Amino acid sequence: MKFSAKRHLIIGLLLLATAGTLIQCNMPLANTSIYYTDQNNNTFSISANSLEYNPILAEESSSGTYDGGEPATVSLSKEQFEAIRNGAVTLLEDTSKHSEKRQMMTAVLQLKTTDSSTRKILVKSSERAAFEALLIDAIDTE
Repeated sequence: MKFSAKRHLIIGLLLLATAGTLIQCNMPLANTSIYYTDQNNNTFSISANSLEYNPILAEESSSGTYDGGEPATVSLSKEQFEAIRNGAVTLLEDTSKHSEKRQMMTAVLQLKTTDSSTRKILVKSSERAAFEALLIDAIDTE
């Protein structure tokens, strides 16, 4: 899964656009875990040091043919984790991107800290796409 320079530029611009939220996010890194299930039911488990990707297999998919690729576990830098965490916080705070029910094209995002847990169903959006690009980029740069 390789991305072009244009995609990296778009990700950077989206991160800059959410700088207000990024600066306000002061949760301790080590005590934060993020769990994300994309619209295809591929799962990502993210901690301060690593990202684990568990793809759905063709026989598990609703179509019977979609395959999410190879599983991966990669190390994250502090900067990568902060960008992913801040993207998650932005999505969780923006209620216009939430849905009451899990349905086609939605994803699930959960952020856990020592003291709290927040889980939301997310509709398709450019912000969600930027968040997913951060996850894919972390896997591709390993």
